[in-house]
Amino acid sequence: MRIGAESWSLFSALSGAGGASNFGVRLIQPGALAGGGLLTFSRAQAGGARSTALGADGTTWVEFDADQPRFRGAARRLLLEGQRTNLWTNPRMEPVSGAGLPTNYATAGTDPAITTYLAQETRDGTQGRRVQVVGTAGSNISRFLGTVALAVAAGNYTFSRFFSALGGWGSTPNVAPRLQTFSVSVTGANITPISTLARYALGLTVPGGGGSPALALAPNPVITSGTAVNLDSYFGWDMLELGAFASTPILPPVGTPGPSTRGQDNLTAAYAALFPNGVGTVLFSCMIPQSALSAPGQTVLDINDGTNGNRITYRNNIADAIVAGVIIGGTQTLMPTLGNMTPGTLFRGGITWDGSTLVANLDGGTNQSLTTGTPPGLTTLRVGNNAAGTAPMFGEFAYLDALPFVIPAANLPAAVAAVPG
Repeated sequence: MRIGAESWSLFSALSGAGGASNFGVRLIQPGALAGGGLLTFSRAQAGGARSTALGADGTTWVEFDADQPRFRGAARRLLLEGQRTNLWTNPRMEPVSGAGLPTNYATAGTDPAITTYLAQETRDGTQGRRVQVVGTAGSNISRFLGTVALAVAAGNYTFSRFFSALGGWGSTPNVAPRLQTFSVSVTGANITPISTLARYALGLTVPGGGGSPALALAPNPVITSGTAVNLDSYFGWDMLELGAFASTPILPPVGTPGPSTRGQDNLTAAYAALFPNGVGTVLFSCMIPQSALSAPGQTVLDINDGTNGNRITYRNNIADAIVAGVIIGGTQTLMPTLGNMTPGTLFRGGITWDGSTLVANLDGGTNQSLTTGTPPGLTTLRVGNNAAGTAPMFGEFAYLDALPFVIPAANLPAAVAAVPG
């Protein structure tokens, strides 16, 4: 079945209700997933770990239970991430009550005589500590609220921390804050001090054989002994994760410090329920905040037989090249590149298949196509990852529509351009 441009507005009106029909179904829209058992969502969180996302007000961070979808920020887009573990054991900077240094944090590089650690507090949904350094430095100060060394295996990691410059930064002493690691060679990331709570990240490579980095926010340059200091800061939700970019913060349960793991977000639908005649169209809008740094890239859509051996794929490849194609019997055939996405910028896409030809589009531009036929045995539409879970998107979906018919190639660019953002 095909639908012409003259019927597109009718489809849009009917599918917006969110229920399955002959006109298709809106599977994802801001703040909601389709009901009626069309979608299955899951996310494991080992040992009571807590996932997080920015709340609807765009300011406050919110914690989530296992298997609970996360609609992020004021845009309320569905957040889909791969599995990560926060290796830092005390991101909430407990104990909860009483002043003093948090558990597993260190005084190395500080001047304890003029440094005060206030009791744990909550700011914009995060938990952390306010640290005041007031007086004349009796020794050189090279860090604020640093961690003890943490033994980790070789690999590429990202350290992230929430920080708010509450007072004194930008005046005497004229130093800037920066994220820094110690015992692992890495260039620090300078921060422009602002009073608004913000999250900052620093990549680090632990060489072969492993290492034991300590994590901190440091003054740049080092505050020398004899310098008058009056600095007031808030730090919270430290995270050290294996990966080349920061994912959303992962937290252990309150009162139970330790490494915490957030499983991958799994969102699937049964192929037969959406595409009963084996043909169809998928239209969507989404955003990926970071580039794909290695193969197999970041999967946006994967229509498969439960494996990676037979599937239709739409994904972001290295150098932010958007590609679509098929894998049949383990052999991949891709269309020419559809174009490029810009990290952090919403893009729109669509793909159709009719049993012999696949046609794909990016942002209403020029179509690309294949005549390889549809992979056999398709059972599942997976969003934001492949069947093996090896190409997570780590991004956000605004809208996703599934249609049990083929939009003609001539009409596909307009249909893609019309997907809401």
